[in-house]
Amino acid sequence: MERMPEFHNNNDELSVADQESIERLEHLNLGPEQKAGLILVKLGLKPAAELDVYDWNESPADCERMIAEAGLTMERKDIEHTKNKKLKARYAVAKEPGVATQLANIDSARDHETYGRLMGFPETAIHAFQNAEELLKPENYPEDEDIIFRFKLSKDHWPDEVQVMKQWSEAIKRHAPDLFEQLKGKAQPH
Repeated sequence: MERMPEFHNNNDELSVADQESIERLEHLNLGPEQKAGLILVKLGLKPAAELDVYDWNESPADCERMIAEAGLTMERKDIEHTKNKKLKARYAVAKEPGVATQLANIDSARDHETYGRLMGFPETAIHAFQNAEELLKPENYPEDEDIIFRFKLSKDHWPDEVQVMKQWSEAIKRHAPDLFEQLKGKAQPH
């Protein structure tokens, strides 16, 4: 089993260039959840994110250009077998090319463990996702309107896992406050 590198950024002070990159990502014509995921990758809080581009979003070429300008790498994922005809492109996005390539090449429906790591989910949550009896029931999830991200939580480790969601949410609140307000109170478990 290959270990994924740890991704953390404890430095809240960003360079002017990084803040400008985050602002560009925040203003992309994409869904707010997707923009937040890209910003977390830029901040170093997640290894990777998936990006779905639909016919009402930026063009795939514009997305590629703007995300590259933000200092992130992209790999196009295969969408040949998708039934959604409005989906124009799917990308794996990361700071590191090898991570983007790894995400682009896995089948997230089959390799939950690798996918979860690449998405930055805690190991305990990944393990519980693969063993349904270890999952916390959604009705037992803590209520917190300042948490704008959700993933499946484990019964035994959910307080620690919630801290990851809080860290991600606080980073968006600090670095992309308008986006945070758009997402506030809307997060649903995946």
